[in-house]
Amino acid sequence: MIKVTNTKKIRPGYAHWFVYGRMRTGKTRMAATFPNPFYIVPYQEGSHVSLMGRDIDFVLTHGYTGKARQVSGGTAYSMQEVLSHLEACHKKAKALWQKGDEDSIEAGYEAFPWETIVVESITHYTDLVQEELTRGNTLDMDQQKWGKLSAGLRSVHARLRALPVHVVFISLSVEHHNQKGELTGGGPAFPGNMKYKLPSACECVVFMDGIETKNGKGRYTAHFRKHGVFDAGCRFSQLTEMGSMAPFDFTRVEKILGTNND
Repeated sequence: MIKVTNTKKIRPGYAHWFVYGRMRTGKTRMAATFPNPFYIVPYQEGSHVSLMGRDIDFVLTHGYTGKARQVSGGTAYSMQEVLSHLEACHKKAKALWQKGDEDSIEAGYEAFPWETIVVESITHYTDLVQEELTRGNTLDMDQQKWGKLSAGLRSVHARLRALPVHVVFISLSVEHHNQKGELTGGGPAFPGNMKYKLPSACECVVFMDGIETKNGKGRYTAHFRKHGVFDAGCRFSQLTEMGSMAPFDFTRVEKILGTNND
């Protein structure tokens, strides 16, 4: 049977966010304002150190080192292991929640306490996968290897989409300058067509801009629509109309959008 519904019935719920910007513009801390975050950090990335002292769960993916590089496995395989763990935790939690009694519901939240998954950063992750596919950059990235990289990113996005959580992909930005040194263009810093496809599959594409002060706090701004040469946009018109938020705080976003996550 075909179920027809109406867009007036749609309420904001869990969403996928693509957040990019220069180094030290508050991307990691911005994602930490989301509820109960869980960070997936590629090995040797180290950005989780900026959250030191906070009560935030994270996992470091592993990869091949030295002569152990292979075409399959490594960083991409480790990412799939992490996703399988999250799926197993949610399956266990769902079974407990369905029992309905207070103790089981509490045990369910202990099994899967996260409401947000942060991939920090997708730039570093794709760099590591590309390095492993090319055996330490000794081989060319041919069509088959680009296909594996693209398919792997689609798999990560699809598996996270199936979980009832907010998802935040964090990426560095790249800038293009003319011969006069003028900024002429910019965008997410990771290779292939997925630098367009992945952001377009997210409800919000946010460009982060800001200045880090000597005390480490910084002044950071999240842009929900195009800022200079950097594209940004959001399917939530309330945020697009706002244009920017400084500083970003997810609790403020919830108040603007409302939520149907229950």
